[in-house]
Amino acid sequence: MSTFTTAVLFVIALWWLGTGLVLVLQQRLNSASRLNKIALACATLVSLSGIYITSTSLSESAQFFGFTSAVVLWGCIELSYYLGFITGLHCRPCPENVTTWKRFRLALGASIWHELLVLSLGFILIVSQHDAINTIGLNTYLVLWLMRWSAKLNLFLGVPNFSTAWFPERLEHVASYIKTGSISPFYFISVLGASTIAVQLLHKANQIDVQHPYLYIMPAVLLILAVVEHLFMVVPFQDLKMWNRVFNSKT
Repeated sequence: MSTFTTAVLFVIALWWLGTGLVLVLQQRLNSASRLNKIALACATLVSLSGIYITSTSLSESAQFFGFTSAVVLWGCIELSYYLGFITGLHCRPCPENVTTWKRFRLALGASIWHELLVLSLGFILIVSQHDAINTIGLNTYLVLWLMRWSAKLNLFLGVPNFSTAWFPERLEHVASYIKTGSISPFYFISVLGASTIAVQLLHKANQIDVQHPYLYIMPAVLLILAVVEHLFMVVPFQDLKMWNRVFNSKT
């Protein structure tokens, strides 16, 4: 099996499995359980350690483990929000007939602690890996971070197709900040920008003198999957069906 095929299949499998686990765990775990909070904190520390440890080696196993650690770290961050551990200043639904700026401030307030957590962990990774030889963990985190913010902004500005059926009851207020309607110019900018970067990464990985193509292929494939998720916002496709049957999701 070629290097490219191996990387693509691994990234797709991990993306599908990770997304499915987050969807089912945020529905079934007890958000009030102290044990769940401790377990999530431990998983976060382990994944951070995995990124740091693998950053000193360019072996194939280190690259795969570094990528996996970053995906697990992101899953922990997402669960901390969906389980209500780290959210925001309030859980109020958006009032009717408010200005766009006020709606933005309220939406940000509903998840501000979560956004600061993402920023803080990103800063830690950037500082700790400024001279790393294996940056796949950092690059993976940056892809997930920037594309998540892109998705949130697009949902705020308006998309024609997005299902909130998978939101747990504790986050029902979040749906009120999502605008259903025509897409904004930012959508085209974000999709085009991400697609351009993905193509550049794949081109870099395909160059003859590149000795470690996984460093570029795996973040590129993840970026392409993020673009596909953006496309789901504008086409009438029920993406949750890709996980419901296997994970027996309640959505």
